[in-house]
Amino acid sequence: MPLTSGDDMNQIMITRLIIETTRQCQLMCNHCLRGDSEKLTMSRGHMEQLLENVEFIDNVTFTGGEPFLNPECIEDFISICRLGSIEVNSFFIATNGIVHETDTDLSRRGLAAVCGLYSLCADNEVTQIRISNTPWHGENTSQENLLSAFSFTHWEGADWIPASIIAEGRGAGIHGSSRTVDNNINWDYPDEVDVYLNCEGKVCWNCDLSYETQRLCGLHLDGAVHMLDQINDARLEECA
Repeated sequence: MPLTSGDDMNQIMITRLIIETTRQCQLMCNHCLRGDSEKLTMSRGHMEQLLENVEFIDNVTFTGGEPFLNPECIEDFISICRLGSIEVNSFFIATNGIVHETDTDLSRRGLAAVCGLYSLCADNEVTQIRISNTPWHGENTSQENLLSAFSFTHWEGADWIPASIIAEGRGAGIHGSSRTVDNNINWDYPDEVDVYLNCEGKVCWNCDLSYETQRLCGLHLDGAVHMLDQINDARLEECA
């Protein structure tokens, strides 16, 4: 969706914001591009700093780790957007779909956070919650323990579609893994830049990076905010 400038030229528009809610996960998938889980969660302060001058987000994605292990991150995002009058068009959540059998309050809180996102977003027809459904995930959990426990979940077209394994994290050790990734901004297409905010308060421009790679090439928030200004300027030039 091409974005144009608002009345205030200093206000920033983000096409796709990806927020790493937590690095904790209940699974140990052999192909995980992130690597081993870590006891880190997203700070509200990181989100506030990144979004200080943002007025519009076309799509926000919550990823991890497992996003529903930290519904507070989604709650904080909603609060920040409402307080800052940030318009959000749609959302996407990538989850392993595991129901928290030993912590029903966490499951209810996660579901309430989704309802809050749904109310926040302008275009609810393109919002998605996608449950990971591959043979590797099947090694860790049973179908009966997925979000199918909720009435709104359906499985039409949910058959696994073969895809290349990204050679990052644990996936790097799997024979046949491919698709090299980089962290460069394509200045020819500023509307297609991914803005990935991780739990360490760093920003990457690619959402398919391991924790190790993120540490090596992630940009600290001060520099990332400055870079967002440059991306916004490039977008405005493209729209002129």
